[in-house]
Amino acid sequence: MTIYTLSHGSLKLDVSDQGGVIEGFLARYDAALTSW
Repeated sequence: MTIYTLSHGSLKLDVSDQGGVIEGFLARYDAALTSW
């Protein structure tokens, strides 16, 4: 299972095998944050 943490406003990833999926998710998450 992939683990990721949100720290000091920057994304730090500890990925195992679904890195592409998680990166895509985080890209949308970051876009949502910047739209606030």
